[in-house]
Amino acid sequence: AMKHSAIDLLESDPGLYAFLLERVGKAHLRQRIGVETEHAADRFGQGRTFFHIENWRLARQVIRAALKASGLWGRGQRNVFDFKLRRRCWKFPHLPESFEGYTILQLSDLHLDSVEGFAERLAQSVSRLDYDLCVLTGDYRFLTFGPCDKAMAGLDVLCRAIDTDIYAILGNH
Repeated sequence: AMKHSAIDLLESDPGLYAFLLERVGKAHLRQRIGVETEHAADRFGQGRTFFHIENWRLARQVIRAALKASGLWGRGQRNVFDFKLRRRCWKFPHLPESFEGYTILQLSDLHLDSVEGFAERLAQSVSRLDYDLCVLTGDYRFLTFGPCDKAMAGLDVLCRAIDTDIYAILGNH
């Protein structure tokens, strides 16, 4: 049977539980398990979710087929790979002189598992930039539940292209 909740996953892998407990702490882990449990109940429980779009296994395929038939699929794919670099410059009066010209690369809402080849193309783009520090601000995966192997593989590809310190936070995905 497929495991649907974070509790089911953690019960099936005590090593993962111990790792997460040490990595994020008891309070945050409890909070995240609560979020996952509520999500699972919404998707799979109480009999009121018969036609919840996330329960429909073919939803992605049907949406993809409709987008392809309408001609919007190709446009969407081009938009995904059309990376935009936005530069912001801030002046801080009391910042130490050593930070003059300091550049931070922020990447957010990457959803690295949503489009084939996305992580590789993003890594290629990032490797051409010049920056002093990289911050990754969450949402590395598309779904908020289930296996995260593709997102982790994409994150590995991206991190290998970043040649400076990386600081990261989790998103809600």
